[in-house]
Amino acid sequence: MDIESLWEEMVFEVGTIGKHLKDKKTLIGAGNHFTSDLVFVGDESELFMDEEFRTREGSSGEFLKKLLDLLELEQEDYYLTTLSKSNYKFLTFSEEDQELLLDYLKMQISIIKPKIIVAFGGDVGSYILGRDLNFFFFLGKLLNLAGDMKLIVTYAPGFALKSRNEAGKNSQVAKEFWNDLKLAKNYMLED
Repeated sequence: MDIESLWEEMVFEVGTIGKHLKDKKTLIGAGNHFTSDLVFVGDESELFMDEEFRTREGSSGEFLKKLLDLLELEQEDYYLTTLSKSNYKFLTFSEEDQELLLDYLKMQISIIKPKIIVAFGGDVGSYILGRDLNFFFFLGKLLNLAGDMKLIVTYAPGFALKSRNEAGKNSQVAKEFWNDLKLAKNYMLED
C-alpha cells in the first residue's frame, strides 16, 4: 500500500472513533503531512479549525501561528496535529478509543518521519514517550526517540498565551515557550 492510500485509510478510520460524541469533527492535522521535519502535537481544540490551519481570532492556534510566522516557518515546513484528531479533548474519549488514537498518532509520525516532535504539554509528552515524565525536568530539552528523532516537551500554546496575557511580554512561561519553538526550528535546520 502506498503512503497516500495508507494516509487516506487512517483518516477514514479516525473518523469512526468516538461516535458517541455529539458534533465530533475529525481534524487529522494541518500543514505538510508527508515531508515535514517538524511535527507539533497538542491537545487543544483551539489549535486549528481545519486542515488549512485556519484559526479563530484570539485562540491558542492564532497565537501559535503568529509565533511560527515570526520564526519564518511556512506551513510546508511543519505539521500540526492533536491527540484526539477532533474538536474534543483526548480524555473525553474512552480508554479503548484513546489507545486507538495513540496508535494513529504513531502511524502519522511513522509516515511523516520528522527530525523533531514538539509536544505541547506534559501529558502529550507522556503519551508520546509512553511513560510518565516530570514536565519541569524535561521542559525545553531535546529527548531522544526512535532513530535520530528528537522530542521537545514544552507548554501548551493556550497556557503560554494565557500567561502572556496575564503577565505581559515578561511572562516567563511565554519566553520559555518561544525559546522552545526556536530550539525546535534550529534543530530542524541542522544537517
